[in-house]
Amino acid sequence: MAGQLQADSKLVCSRSMLYRVKEAVLREVFAEDEKSIEYLLWYLTAFSDRNLGTIANFERNESGNFSRALVALDPAWFSGQAIFGGDAAHMKYRLYNGVQIVLVARDGNFQNRVAAVALAPIEDHANFLSFSRSWYVIDFRFEMYLFSVIDMQELFPPQAS
Repeated sequence: MAGQLQADSKLVCSRSMLYRVKEAVLREVFAEDEKSIEYLLWYLTAFSDRNLGTIANFERNESGNFSRALVALDPAWFSGQAIFGGDAAHMKYRLYNGVQIVLVARDGNFQNRVAAVALAPIEDHANFLSFSRSWYVIDFRFEMYLFSVIDMQELFPPQAS
């Protein structure tokens, strides 16, 4: 590239200078706009307002930065076999290196339908626990689930008398 630049415009610069210029441009182009995360909160709120029975949750950490988000669809949309599965995938995006956790339902036509999605900073017990608690809040029938990672006592703590 340095040779092409010199041939085309008679500019002489080193490869390290071109690398620094490229990194500066990419940093500027992909810099996180502080307002952009607020759009996510607005979109989640608008989605849950327009789709009754759904839950959209947005959480911040102690310093006020984005921590995790969740969208869980209305359980009435999922009739049929009542077969559900969950998984998590690590995101590979320049500005977000978190985890996407998904709950998938199988409908009567053997088609997979996304029932809930969450973005979390890491794939750990606390984030899976928060994700699975959301299913309870919106009244998915829990007798359908097998919890191999989550202790049911932790999910539903005994009530103090």
